Amino acid sequence: MSHLKINNLLFFVLFSIFTSFANANTDLVGRCDGCNDTQKQTYARSWAISLLPTKAYPGTAISTVISVVDLKFDTLTTYRINSMKLPGGGGMAVPPWQTGVVIVSSPATVATKFNNVKLAKGELLNLLNATVIPTSVVGHPWEFVDCGYCENNIQSYLQSTANGKIEAVWLTSQALLLSFGVLNSPLATTYVINFEGGGQVMIEANISVGMKLVIKVIKVIDANNNTVPLKSVDLQNYNIWVPSELASESISSYLNNVGFYLPPGAIGIVTIQDCSKDPSIYEDVCE
Repeated sequence: MSHLKINNLLFFVLFSIFTSFANANTDLVGRCDGCNDTQKQTYARSWAISLLPTKAYPGTAISTVISVVDLKFDTLTTYRINSMKLPGGGGMAVPPWQTGVVIVSSPATVATKFNNVKLAKGELLNLLNATVIPTSVVGHPWEFVDCGYCENNIQSYLQSTANGKIEAVWLTSQALLLSFGVLNSPLATTYVINFEGGGQVMIEANISVGMKLVIKVIKVIDANNNTVPLKSVDLQNYNIWVPSELASESISSYLNNVGFYLPPGAIGIVTIQDCSKDPSIYEDVCE
């Protein structure tokens, strides 16, 4: 993606943030990822109570509308919290507030932004689902063991895929979330992308200060449904499923580079072996 396009997207992000601040007094939007109905309602009630004036006459009634966004399950729930200041008495220094909570329709401004967020996230998911990591980027899932370039290669590939469309859609979704005012902590967004030669990589995507798409490899699975350890120290006595001698040879070619191997001819459930055996007794299988 060109530097000019990044600057344009940055402008729109900042414009969205400014707009959200300008409208902050009308829409109260909070975030509760993965929360159940009770947790969301408690969250909204607690927030509404924290906004109540410390000094108010008994009988004062205040109605507060708070929308709660769940960015894990993409849900939006809006509550009206009706509060009334009770008469003092009984030795209470500060008379209490009585509150009631009901679910109401979300304000149009909030509902529109929320739908735009879902559309942007859906478009990004569709783009990544259609993406395949070619063997020219990473040749094999087992190449990831002690690999210093694999994650960076995938990141560079995704940044350049489809003329920056993936990066652009990601930036758009982040801008919408910022305009919601709910991006108060990193949004752990994970995606699964296929390898051309078989297998998958699970990544976590985020945005850097320089407005660039940044990914972190969370998990790698080969074509035989084996989880590939990212560090060679985790290979010792590690059991994997090997369906054929051809697959065994292919995996061993990468294991040999980090001091491990698969017993020649072994198929089925196979234990990865360490190459550091006494050469006077064992054949040097890793050469």
